[in-house]
Amino acid sequence: MPLFEVAIIQEATKKKEEELIIGPTPFVAKDEKSAAMEFLLGFLTEQERQDINPKRAKVLVRPF
Repeated sequence: MPLFEVAIIQEATKKKEEELIIGPTPFVAKDEKSAAMEFLLGFLTEQERQDINPKRAKVLVRPF
């Protein structure tokens, strides 16, 4: 399986700049979509998931 780097950022608002929430973290998965889903569902703690604003968050995945 290929290696990916996964990171989560929150988009900028009028008051705040773009902010790195988590990552980049190396992650092994079969493809980019699987890496993002497995990272979100299996790697993050419940508290980290609650801290993420889903309307402003972006999951960035790139092959390593």
